[in-house]
Amino acid sequence: MIELLVSNDDILNQNQFLADEVRYNLIHRICESEESTCLKTSDKNMIFAQSPGHKAWLWISQQITDDYKLTYIEELLRYLKGTTLYPA
Repeated sequence: MIELLVSNDDILNQNQFLADEVRYNLIHRICESEESTCLKTSDKNMIFAQSPGHKAWLWISQQITDDYKLTYIEELLRYLKGTTLYPA
């Protein structure tokens, strides 16, 4: 299930995310902005963060298999359907 991600969310401090944090540290900054679209899965294995006018960042835990990663992405796409995120 997709949920809102808030600044200082506990998912940002869990070991799975911290292992990749250096590459994904911009997610912290994006989530600080009220204008950003920040989402997570309820099981805390995926983060989506996008600020207006910029490309989105997507983090999926390395513990998730490729088949299940596709399931996460499909769920995210259904959630975002009809939403304009990045201007063409």
